Amino acid sequence: MSAPNSGALKLAYKLNPPEMGVFAIRCLSTGHSLLGASRNLDGILNRHRFELQQGRHRNASLRADWRRDGAAGFAFKIVERVAPRDEPAFDADAESAALLALWQDELGAAALYRQGVLLSDAQRPGRLPAWANRRAGATIGAHPIKEQTRMATHQATVDFIVDQLAGAGNVSGKKMFGEYGIYCDGKMVALVCDEQLFVKPCDGGRRYLGTPDEAPPYPGAKPCFRIDGERWDDAAWLCELVRITTRELPAPKPKPAPKPKKSH
Repeated sequence: MSAPNSGALKLAYKLNPPEMGVFAIRCLSTGHSLLGASRNLDGILNRHRFELQQGRHRNASLRADWRRDGAAGFAFKIVERVAPRDEPAFDADAESAALLALWQDELGAAALYRQGVLLSDAQRPGRLPAWANRRAGATIGAHPIKEQTRMATHQATVDFIVDQLAGAGNVSGKKMFGEYGIYCDGKMVALVCDEQLFVKPCDGGRRYLGTPDEAPPYPGAKPCFRIDGERWDDAAWLCELVRITTRELPAPKPKPAPKPKKSH
């Protein structure tokens, strides 16, 4: 079966956009909930479920409860949806963040998992809507918004990306200098640095993305295409981008043969 072309994927995405809004993961035995907001509710819930099943979820309390109770002890729910509107002023991230704050207040801090929460891109420090960043002392639940700092990438993040890219080819993640390279069919096509995905630039990838967000994956590096975390959850879309990149990147140069040892 041939892979879908990029035009068909873009059209399908426009005709059937993922649901946006607020989600909850609730431990049935304790009543504690992990709340979050996302532009792809099904995708983010699948990501949380994947990390819990792998035993690598970044929320230590949630991870411990999952280990004790198992999958049957949890409910994954869409709490409230944000309906997209064809209006110039419509800001899905801002509406999702506002709804999230309302639900956090409704449940109360005592009922929430609050440490080590896996945030969607719309919630990451430094990536909140502009109106939220301008507020003095703004918070996400009980957490103050801080300036974004570099952080080591979690293995679970790389595992999730590699799993999402299973349909793109022979994909693997390799640790390098404290971060990770993503390889497809023997070519390094992307880097995962500071919990962010950077795809190597090429003409086909630029056309596929339209107006890519370009940034260096680490200080001194050449700019790459920085992929919004919400798009990671769309496996078909991400696989197509990596297939395009793999086709266009040159093959790696062969390693030079080792020099023969001099005989004495």
